[in-house]
Amino acid sequence: MPVKRSVLDTWIEKKEMLSLSSRKALSDWQLKKIRNLLVYAGTNSPWYRKRLSGHALPESLEEFASFPLMDGQDLADAGLSMLCVSQGDISRVVTLQTSGTEGRPKRIFYTAGDQELTVSFFHHGMSELTSEGEAVMVFLPFKAEGCVGDLLIRGLKRLGVQPVGYGLMDDLADCAKAILENRISCAVGIPVQFLALGEYCRKRGIHLPLRAVLLSTDYLALPVRERIASALGCEVYNHFGMTETGFGCALECGAHDGMHIRENDIYAEIVHPVTHEVLEDGEWGELVITTLTREGMPLLRYRTGDFARLLPGPCACGSQLKRLECGGRLGFGGMIAKLDEALFSMDLLVDYDAEYEPDVKRLTLGLKFMDDRFCVERICADKNSIDKGSVNRNCMDRNFTSGNCNDGSCSDGNCGDGICSDGICSDENCSDENCNHKNCSDENCSDGNCADGNYNNIIYSNGNCSDGIFSNKNCNHRNCNDGNCNYKNYNYRNRMNRCYIDRSDIDITVNKLLSDAGLDIYFNEVCISCSGLSHILDCRAGKRKVKIRGKYESNLHAAWNA
Repeated sequence: MPVKRSVLDTWIEKKEMLSLSSRKALSDWQLKKIRNLLVYAGTNSPWYRKRLSGHALPESLEEFASFPLMDGQDLADAGLSMLCVSQGDISRVVTLQTSGTEGRPKRIFYTAGDQELTVSFFHHGMSELTSEGEAVMVFLPFKAEGCVGDLLIRGLKRLGVQPVGYGLMDDLADCAKAILENRISCAVGIPVQFLALGEYCRKRGIHLPLRAVLLSTDYLALPVRERIASALGCEVYNHFGMTETGFGCALECGAHDGMHIRENDIYAEIVHPVTHEVLEDGEWGELVITTLTREGMPLLRYRTGDFARLLPGPCACGSQLKRLECGGRLGFGGMIAKLDEALFSMDLLVDYDAEYEPDVKRLTLGLKFMDDRFCVERICADKNSIDKGSVNRNCMDRNFTSGNCNDGSCSDGNCGDGICSDGICSDENCSDENCNHKNCSDENCSDGNCADGNYNNIIYSNGNCSDGIFSNKNCNHRNCNDGNCNYKNYNYRNRMNRCYIDRSDIDITVNKLLSDAGLDIYFNEVCISCSGLSHILDCRAGKRKVKIRGKYESNLHAAWNA
């Protein structure tokens, strides 16, 4: 089926009175805007006046590539001296922490006109996903004037849709209820939060009326996209933006083959992270952006720290706009993107933390699964010498903390009721007629008679809730509201009635995924800890915490030259 042309083309052609029938016309227009910007910044900003001293206006985009790069530390150091307008013309200031040694924050300044550019982009860009009369829910902060959610809601109102501000997801049940009650057909939010919502709804058989979702603020790995699309039954669109660009930057069309850049406002380059030479389309490097139309604090060849490439050739939709493909933060030679691709292929994984120490080649992973009784023990051992015997019996119930059945009567690793004496919550001895629980009225767990709230230590044997009564804390996992006590992804050892998971399976799975992704060459040691989420509160606004210890530049050189 033919894909309609990107809505950004029509918007840009109408707004700028510019034909996008060829790349040359757009490139010539961008060069003109860059020359005007250099004059504007050099005239009005003390910092740019000094930075641009000695540079003649470029005669081509290739000449512009010789101009100096700037980064977040420059923003922090320059402060108000980078402004091209008076402070009285600034309508919003956003403060971000930098990674510089001095720790000074960088401050991004916007005029009302700068924010209007973003609203206009959201207004026209969202018509790719929704249309007049529909309801769109915004799962982003929206209450502060000028924040990303507020600007998006303003743009949606102009489009004629009904925007519903929700904020970040903090209760998946309430999120699903809000979508159903408001008949939401389109939603905007953060990838890992929608991943958790999709898993939540799939496990409970909840069918949301979503037709499309727009994901932003974080790198979107292919497994995450596919799992969200499958679980929610909707089309998934990707968006790239950053605070420095005024939030909006690039948006996918229906071809889903890269995000079209709003090239009327932003000029994008990809440079080698070490040599800083401009790379050809299709090559991976660091994204560098120039804001062509910003009034308050324009950016000239700003290093974003994002690992990306510009896709070669025109899009299948017919647009001539450059398409951006992102691979997360630059980090360790694109390792973060590879981690996402590998780890998010695991069922029920909704988030993870990672820390890499290049000096000792140690990777520490904190895996977060949808169910909040997955496992809780922290393991730190060489991946080739993990003590399987010490990690293969972790209770799945959220009340079990380290292989002990802490349900009030089990404090020493034994189940306390005389049935399970080996530290395993569901021994084969707990089968059918041998239930041996005082509160099991007919000695049979499978007919739903053990529904008085006392049947909490998971000793029924046939893995079936029968009448669905065990839909909360009394089933072996809280999500047993469909008559199935044992969700299939927990049946790692084909023991349907055991309440532990073989932790060595997780270690083996993770290491295989890392090896398949070509990442194991970086690691001598892999440390894994697992935990669960009863909801998505622990996701820090849905953005993974991934960091690399040691000096950033030295690590970057080592990675890129490896």
